[in-house]
Amino acid sequence: MSQYDTLIVGGRYFDGSPNPSRIADAGIRDGRIHAVAVAGAHIRNMAFYNLPLRFLKLVYESQQQDEPVMSLERAGQH
Repeated sequence: MSQYDTLIVGGRYFDGSPNPSRIADAGIRDGRIHAVAVAGAHIRNMAFYNLPLRFLKLVYESQQQDEPVMSLERAGQH
């Protein structure tokens, strides 16, 4: 049995940076993204990005630039 409810394989991944998008696999569990594997490798064989921490960092940086996308409190609930 898979550790994810849904696997998205070969999707386009945007990480929120100015860098170009990449092809990636994503593991979804309980309606949330739990893992992203970049470079086309299968998700079970990759080290995973810590997406929730990256999300909080991007929200924090948007606030520091006086262009908040949401509050840190709300971001922490996602």
